[in-house]
Amino acid sequence: MTMREKLPDRRACDGLRFEVGGVTYHGFIGRSFDAETGVYGPAREVWLTAGKPGSAVDITARDASLCASIALQSGAALDGLRAAVSRHSDGRAEGPLGIIFDEIAAEDAQLAEDAARDGGC
Repeated sequence: MTMREKLPDRRACDGLRFEVGGVTYHGFIGRSFDAETGVYGPAREVWLTAGKPGSAVDITARDASLCASIALQSGAALDGLRAAVSRHSDGRAEGPLGIIFDEIAAEDAQLAEDAARDGGC
């Protein structure tokens, strides 16, 4: 079993707001960061909140994001997680966790494009 990656106590994150089924979600993506090179690495945690704090939808969102974070910190492949969540027939994510996973994949693609453009630095 892969050991879970220890994350720094303080770390930056990117936030987003979106709606699924009439419920507003707030999501945050935390990435690893190499202070020596100034380069952001893979996503290592996600947070989701929704609706009224303490409501069933909020608790479910928080619990799902906690499980996703543990999976990411333990070495689970993002592509595998993305493939496992529910999707519409056109490939769009149906639920909030899938939307977060898709956002991570889009950010990863942008980071790779930026690195290629900057000569890998």
